Amino acid sequence: MTLFIRLTAILSLSLATLLLSSCGNTPVKPIAEPTAETLSLETLQDYINKREGLTSAQVTSRRIDAANFLLQNKQIDRALKLIDTIDANVLDEANELRYLLLNAQIAIEIGEPLIAQRYLFSEVSDSARTQAPTDTAITFYDLRAQLLQDQAQYFESVDERLMLSTLLGDDEQFRQLNHDLIWETLSAIPTEVLFERAKTALNAERQGWYLLAAISKSNGANFRKQIVDLEEWRSAWPTHSANTFLPADLQLILQLADQQAMSIAAFLPLSGRLEGVGKAIREGIMAAYYDDISNQNITPNIQFFDAANQDINVLYDQAANAGIELIIGPLDKKHVATISARESLPVPVLALNSPEAKQEPSSDIPTDSIADSASELTLEQKPDPSSDSAAEPNSELNPNLSPDEELNLPDPAQVVSEFEDEQSPSNIFYFGLAIESEAKQVAERAWRDGHRRALIIAPSSTWGNRGVDAFRETWQELGGELVDDKRYQDQRSYSKLIEGAVGVDKSKNRKRQLQRLLGTNIEFEPRRRKDIDFVFLLAYPSQARQFMPLLAFHYASDIPVYATSQAYSNDTEIGLSDLNGLRFTTMPWHFDNELNERQAMQSHGDNKAPYQSLYALGVDAYHMYPRLEQLQIIQQAQFYGTTGRIRLSEDNVIERTQTWAEIRGGVAVELNNVSE
Repeated sequence: MTLFIRLTAILSLSLATLLLSSCGNTPVKPIAEPTAETLSLETLQDYINKREGLTSAQVTSRRIDAANFLLQNKQIDRALKLIDTIDANVLDEANELRYLLLNAQIAIEIGEPLIAQRYLFSEVSDSARTQAPTDTAITFYDLRAQLLQDQAQYFESVDERLMLSTLLGDDEQFRQLNHDLIWETLSAIPTEVLFERAKTALNAERQGWYLLAAISKSNGANFRKQIVDLEEWRSAWPTHSANTFLPADLQLILQLADQQAMSIAAFLPLSGRLEGVGKAIREGIMAAYYDDISNQNITPNIQFFDAANQDINVLYDQAANAGIELIIGPLDKKHVATISARESLPVPVLALNSPEAKQEPSSDIPTDSIADSASELTLEQKPDPSSDSAAEPNSELNPNLSPDEELNLPDPAQVVSEFEDEQSPSNIFYFGLAIESEAKQVAERAWRDGHRRALIIAPSSTWGNRGVDAFRETWQELGGELVDDKRYQDQRSYSKLIEGAVGVDKSKNRKRQLQRLLGTNIEFEPRRRKDIDFVFLLAYPSQARQFMPLLAFHYASDIPVYATSQAYSNDTEIGLSDLNGLRFTTMPWHFDNELNERQAMQSHGDNKAPYQSLYALGVDAYHMYPRLEQLQIIQQAQFYGTTGRIRLSEDNVIERTQTWAEIRGGVAVELNNVSE
């Protein structure tokens, strides 16, 4: 499950065996349950049945102990049966909150967060909390905070953690952990919302937190400016709790301020079939570089190398011998695989793709390299003619650029894919725009929005399979149900596919059967199936603009539709009214009109819709290089980029959490992630 009691989980504490305790200024420390060493699945029943010499309160306490033990050992059904034997009406003050917490935890485990919320936020729980021991109250606030965070009630989650802070006493380890979790929660809130709350907050503790998060996020891409603003905040808020226990990633930013690489090489395909892709990424890098210069920031020396048709090992060695401190690229999957296979990487590498994924043979068009991925797009789905994908960015940002002969720009999601469970040296990082990452985010968002039964509509292709597989895995881990999985191949099949997917064809068949039985025409309106909560749509803009009206035509206009970013084109010349109601995950780049790099592309670059995600990839690759150590050392560290909220996995994969948008009145509107 995705819900955890993080504060206690990080320190390997559990409700079954370890609880936290504090009293006044006494440091928080684990307290072992007396049954922790004696309970086992074999002795559990004897422990439950023991009554001799015990009060009724002690008997009840042992049942709660046992149910907790079963829960921790994934014996959910047995825990439920045992908890049903407890009479909640006769619980004493010591056990009342433990009982509520146990029920809430079980509800979370079985995928019922709303039931958990009823236990944790009832009047009974509030009353029980005031009487409960401090250790139990700590667990109570921690669980409430995590539940609220997972439901995108971020400000409410922060309030719970601030209350939790008052119970943690002077224990530095626990207070630091709690502050890191407050910081993680605030990171999900849009910057402008944080600034607004900082202005209106009546509580100084909240105001300080909101302002710290807002200034950090607003300068997330500008390393030097972020440090200046952070120091100014610390001077203005000397007694604030976040100043005493500064979030860990901000601590590391201050330590790494003077450790940036000053000599960078970029390995990009600047000729051949992927010339347009490589140059679009280069323009993004240069836009960020020139913005640094305009802000009088210290800038690195950047050298670009044409990696097309090169021996990438020779190129790497040349760069290392020339004193290069960081390499951005390569882009080609085979080149990334070659670099990953090296025994040592003295110069860190920020790869813009993954090495070869170990996949089963497929009848689809092969994707053995980036060039194959480009061919896959050309054969499967041509870009919309209205998007003018043949255009090449002009060279005003970089006078060395030459016109591109590429006629069909590959979709970035198919060109750049994230690293997939490969072993490699720790000095290589993988940054891409994988469909898998977006599909997982769709599943998480739909679940958070309260949906439980999904209908999949996706292309019958390698790209479609990858997206569906990632969505299915995440959706089923969450506890969701897949109602159906429908695949399309060409436009002629769209209407028939939708008709069958929503069950209208069966409704029409019933009408025909009735007419034959009755021997006469009857008035009849077809009805769709009622077991679909939402549609997960994998499609490009031209396809999505057909599927949305077809859903309405087949009596399914009330079914919410969620999609990945590929369904949306930010080409302002294309109307989006056919997509009204579509929710999709996308890059912040598309909605930040004040972003300096985006304004530079609009003023000096070609700025065509198919290139946008590649520009953003280049911008983030440039801004990420001084933060790689920060992301690697601090688990909670995040970077707020133009491609999304970025963090680093244990496998050195750059994971991006994108923003969400919805088409309303023919216009894409960024959703406020706090409550929408």
